[in-house]
Amino acid sequence: MPLTQFKLEPSSLRGLVVGVEAAMFDGKQSEDREGTKLWNVTLLVRQPDSRPETQVIRVASDHEPKVQDLAEVEPTDPQGTFWTNNG
Repeated sequence: MPLTQFKLEPSSLRGLVVGVEAAMFDGKQSEDREGTKLWNVTLLVRQPDSRPETQVIRVASDHEPKVQDLAEVEPTDPQGTFWTNNG
């Protein structure tokens, strides 16, 4: 795993699906290094003693993930990536 990525606890992203859309960059759908299409899955997540918030997870799949709205999901092997915005 590159130094820019880190493992996440799967249960920390357990939530309800509120949307699925293609991950876009410069007007076309993004792909991973193997050429698999990327999808943004938006989850409504609530941690104990906190307000619900949305989290977007990126999923690699040749086809749009078929998930019912408000289906409860828990990602397997989630990883985070460090990044900065405007420095």
